[in-house]
Amino acid sequence: MLALLLAASLTQTQVTVPFSGSQSVTVRASPNTDAYAWEHKQTLYAPRRQGAAVLFCWEALRFSGCEVKLAQPGEPVRPLPNSNVRTLFWTADGRYLLGGGFNTLRLWNLAGDVRTRVVESGSRYGEPPLALSMQGKALCVRSSRSASLYALPSLSQLSRSCE
Repeated sequence: MLALLLAASLTQTQVTVPFSGSQSVTVRASPNTDAYAWEHKQTLYAPRRQGAAVLFCWEALRFSGCEVKLAQPGEPVRPLPNSNVRTLFWTADGRYLLGGGFNTLRLWNLAGDVRTRVVESGSRYGEPPLALSMQGKALCVRSSRSASLYALPSLSQLSRSCE
């Protein structure tokens, strides 16, 4: 019985991501452990469905972690570097995927390259993660304390704030 429970806890969480033309990609989270199990939190398609970001997270007591994997039809699944984020957002042109953590903003291109920006006035543990939206051509990043605009793709902070 114990062996059965241990085997069940060490399985991998997976999600099938359907694309047009009867293509689908299976995306697997990192292996579960006896301390935590990955859960599928979100699948977010790029605007023209040329790819999808799949968010997996785990929580154990006061500790947690997340990972994002990029699925594209006919391509191997690519784990995105530094992807411990809680919210995902694609730009309207589908060129960039953005991720918001509690005080970290990440930007990936479709090749998986990453750019990071620490948001000084970001949220703290136990508060909601950064909320992301577009305001014109700038990215609006809202935390529980502030709302700032950032230029894309540089992630440089602009002098004006979100409306």
